[in-house]
Amino acid sequence: MRKKLPFFIMYILLILAVSCSKKTADTNQTATKEAQKEGNTVMSAESVEKQKEPMPLPGFTPTGNNEVDAANYAKAKEDLYNNDPEGFKAWAESQESVSTQSASELGIPVQITEIPYSDYVNLPQARKDYIDAHPELFKIVK
Repeated sequence: MRKKLPFFIMYILLILAVSCSKKTADTNQTATKEAQKEGNTVMSAESVEKQKEPMPLPGFTPTGNNEVDAANYAKAKEDLYNNDPEGFKAWAESQESVSTQSASELGIPVQITEIPYSDYVNLPQARKDYIDAHPELFKIVK
Protein backbone atom coordinates (compact mmCIF):
# COMPACT_ATOMS: atom_id res chain seq x y z
CA MET A 1 0.00 0.00 0.00
CA ARG A 2 2.85 2.38 0.87
CA LYS A 3 4.44 1.74 -2.54
CA LYS A 4 1.24 2.73 -4.35
CA LEU A 5 0.77 5.99 -2.44
CA PRO A 6 3.62 7.92 -4.17
CA PHE A 7 2.33 6.78 -7.58
CA PHE A 8 -1.18 7.84 -6.67
CA ILE A 9 0.02 11.28 -5.53
CA MET A 10 2.07 11.69 -8.71
CA TYR A 11 -0.98 10.69 -10.77
CA ILE A 12 -3.15 13.31 -9.02
CA LEU A 13 -0.49 16.00 -9.54
CA LEU A 14 -0.21 15.09 -13.20
CA ILE A 15 -3.98 15.35 -13.66
CA LEU A 16 -4.02 18.75 -11.95
CA ALA A 17 -1.16 20.02 -14.10
CA VAL A 18 -2.88 18.92 -17.31
CA SER A 19 -6.24 20.36 -16.28
CA CYS A 20 -4.69 23.72 -15.34
CA SER A 21 -2.84 24.01 -18.63
CA LYS A 22 -5.98 23.07 -20.55
CA LYS A 23 -8.01 25.82 -18.84
CA THR A 24 -5.42 28.38 -19.92
CA ALA A 25 -5.66 27.20 -23.51
CA ASP A 26 -9.47 27.28 -23.33
CA THR A 27 -9.35 30.84 -22.01
CA ASN A 28 -7.12 31.89 -24.92
CA GLN A 29 -9.49 30.27 -27.41
CA THR A 30 -12.46 31.98 -25.78
CA ALA A 31 -10.73 35.38 -26.03
CA THR A 32 -9.95 34.74 -29.69
CA LYS A 33 -13.55 33.75 -30.43
CA GLU A 34 -14.87 36.86 -28.66
CA ALA A 35 -12.54 39.06 -30.70
CA GLN A 36 -13.78 37.42 -33.90
CA LYS A 37 -17.41 37.95 -32.84
CA GLU A 38 -16.71 41.64 -32.20
CA GLY A 39 -15.21 41.94 -35.67
CA ASN A 40 -18.22 40.19 -37.18
CA THR A 41 -20.57 42.45 -35.24
CA VAL A 42 -18.87 45.55 -36.60
CA MET A 43 -18.95 44.19 -40.12
CA SER A 44 -22.62 43.21 -39.75
CA ALA A 45 -23.54 46.66 -38.50
CA GLU A 46 -21.79 48.23 -41.49
CA SER A 47 -23.54 45.96 -43.97
CA VAL A 48 -26.91 46.65 -42.34
CA GLU A 49 -26.35 50.39 -42.70
CA LYS A 50 -25.53 49.93 -46.39
CA GLN A 51 -28.78 48.06 -47.06
CA LYS A 52 -31.68 50.14 -48.23
CA GLU A 53 -34.19 50.32 -45.42
CA PRO A 54 -37.85 49.92 -46.36
CA MET A 55 -40.04 52.92 -45.68
CA PRO A 56 -42.21 52.32 -42.60
CA LEU A 57 -45.94 52.15 -43.17
CA PRO A 58 -47.48 55.36 -41.79
CA GLY A 59 -50.10 54.68 -39.13
CA PHE A 60 -48.81 51.21 -38.26
CA THR A 61 -46.88 50.40 -35.09
CA PRO A 62 -46.25 46.70 -34.29
CA THR A 63 -47.64 45.58 -30.92
CA GLY A 64 -46.17 42.07 -30.82
CA ASN A 65 -49.58 40.41 -31.09
CA ASN A 66 -49.69 38.83 -34.56
CA GLU A 67 -53.48 38.96 -34.95
CA VAL A 68 -53.76 42.59 -33.88
CA ASP A 69 -50.72 43.55 -35.95
CA ALA A 70 -52.18 41.92 -39.08
CA ALA A 71 -55.45 43.83 -38.69
CA ASN A 72 -53.68 47.13 -37.93
CA TYR A 73 -51.30 46.63 -40.87
CA ALA A 74 -54.17 46.00 -43.30
CA LYS A 75 -56.05 49.05 -41.99
CA ALA A 76 -52.97 51.32 -42.22
CA LYS A 77 -52.23 50.08 -45.73
CA GLU A 78 -55.82 50.72 -46.84
CA ASP A 79 -55.84 54.18 -45.24
CA LEU A 80 -52.58 55.10 -46.95
CA TYR A 81 -53.90 53.91 -50.31
CA ASN A 82 -57.18 55.84 -49.96
CA ASN A 83 -55.76 59.05 -48.44
CA ASP A 84 -52.37 59.39 -50.16
CA PRO A 85 -52.01 57.41 -53.41
CA GLU A 86 -48.57 58.91 -54.15
CA GLY A 87 -47.36 58.05 -50.65
CA PHE A 88 -48.70 54.53 -51.09
CA LYS A 89 -46.84 54.21 -54.40
CA ALA A 90 -43.58 55.36 -52.76
CA TRP A 91 -44.11 52.94 -49.86
CA ALA A 92 -44.85 50.03 -52.24
CA GLU A 93 -41.70 50.76 -54.26
CA SER A 94 -39.58 50.78 -51.09
CA GLN A 95 -41.00 47.37 -50.18
CA GLU A 96 -40.23 45.99 -53.64
CA SER A 97 -36.62 47.15 -53.52
CA VAL A 98 -36.03 45.20 -50.33
CA SER A 99 -37.90 42.08 -51.46
CA THR A 100 -36.01 41.91 -54.76
CA GLN A 101 -32.64 41.61 -53.03
CA SER A 102 -31.34 38.07 -53.18
CA ALA A 103 -30.64 36.05 -50.08
CA SER A 104 -26.91 36.12 -50.77
CA GLU A 105 -26.96 39.94 -50.92
CA LEU A 106 -28.63 40.00 -47.51
CA GLY A 107 -26.16 37.48 -46.10
CA ILE A 108 -28.80 34.78 -45.62
CA PRO A 109 -27.61 31.27 -46.45
CA VAL A 110 -29.70 29.67 -49.22
CA GLN A 111 -31.42 26.48 -48.17
CA ILE A 112 -31.97 23.92 -50.91
CA THR A 113 -35.14 21.86 -50.54
CA GLU A 114 -34.84 18.28 -51.71
CA ILE A 115 -38.01 16.86 -53.29
CA PRO A 116 -38.35 13.14 -53.99
CA TYR A 117 -39.11 12.47 -57.65
CA SER A 118 -42.20 10.45 -56.72
CA ASP A 119 -43.63 13.53 -54.94
CA TYR A 120 -42.57 15.86 -57.76
CA VAL A 121 -44.51 13.82 -60.33
CA ASN A 122 -47.73 14.16 -58.29
CA LEU A 123 -47.50 17.96 -57.88
CA PRO A 124 -49.79 20.34 -59.79
CA GLN A 125 -48.28 21.75 -62.99
CA ALA A 126 -48.04 25.29 -61.60
CA ARG A 127 -45.93 24.06 -58.67
CA LYS A 128 -43.70 22.03 -61.01
CA ASP A 129 -43.14 25.14 -63.14
CA TYR A 130 -42.16 27.13 -60.06
CA ILE A 131 -39.72 24.41 -58.93
CA ASP A 132 -38.22 24.17 -62.42
CA ALA A 133 -37.81 27.94 -62.57
CA HIS A 134 -35.85 28.00 -59.27
CA PRO A 135 -33.12 25.34 -59.45
CA GLU A 136 -31.12 27.28 -56.85
CA LEU A 137 -33.86 26.52 -54.26
CA PHE A 138 -35.03 23.01 -55.19
CA LYS A 139 -33.35 19.70 -55.99
CA ILE A 140 -35.22 16.68 -57.33
CA VAL A 141 -33.83 13.44 -55.86
CA LYS A 142 -34.59 9.84 -56.76
